[in-house]
Amino acid sequence: MINIYVGNMPYDTTESQLRDHFGQYGEVGKVTLIVDRETGRPKGYGFVQMTDPESGREAIEKLSGEPLNGRPLTINEARNRRELEPVKTEQVGGYSRVSSDGDEGASSEEPPVSRGYSNSMLSE
Repeated sequence: MINIYVGNMPYDTTESQLRDHFGQYGEVGKVTLIVDRETGRPKGYGFVQMTDPESGREAIEKLSGEPLNGRPLTINEARNRRELEPVKTEQVGGYSRVSSDGDEGASSEEPPVSRGYSNSMLSE
């Protein structure tokens, strides 16, 4: 099995359209379109699971950048969340600072404080 990320999809793309689009390269197992939890609207991306990894890699190569309903798709092999590098946050002067492992060269200075001035107003 291979999981494939599909992005930049038109919001009206259906599971069956995506299944047909990838099906020309091999057997499609599962298609998942991601929707906003609150509104139920599509977010413009999803995942296709293909049963044969070689067929999936061929689909990635051939379909990446190809249009579906007028939009060029962004396609690549999906990464498992467990494979992603963990992100650490720490509180610095009332702000959250995001860092990852090995971020030893990061500045320890506090971030600048916004005073709410717009560009057209004078600031100190």
